[in-house]
Amino acid sequence: MSRSTRGRRNRPAAPGIELSAVLIAKDEAAHIADLAATLDGVVDEVVLLDTGSADATVELARAAGFWVFHRPWADSFADARNAALSHARGRWVLSIDADERLATAGPDDVRELIGALSRIEDGEKADGFWVGVDCFNSDDLDPRSV
Repeated sequence: MSRSTRGRRNRPAAPGIELSAVLIAKDEAAHIADLAATLDGVVDEVVLLDTGSADATVELARAAGFWVFHRPWADSFADARNAALSHARGRWVLSIDADERLATAGPDDVRELIGALSRIEDGEKADGFWVGVDCFNSDDLDPRSV
């Protein structure tokens, strides 16, 4: 997770939106429901940047309550990630892929960590932190912790 403002035009966080999840997706319909379940209660919003899905990714994401934006793939993950970040309204951002799941952190763990970072913000600098995720290979759905 990061508190990066790159791509966000240094816009302040929206009131009540502490943590945004951001992802780039194309043809990830098979993963949307599980992703929504792992993020439920953990993040305040999910921003999905679709780069040209031909399956039900967009419809499923909208049904799950995600904010969905579109951008043609320009052969650059950095450009796509920055475009997705530009739509995030949270103070903190969790960058996640559609086939990843939070491994051990539950909503209370993540909120406690964000609260601790907010309390030390004035005296010390905290620009980000790592959380464990499980990545599922779409061919065999075996979790691989990353």
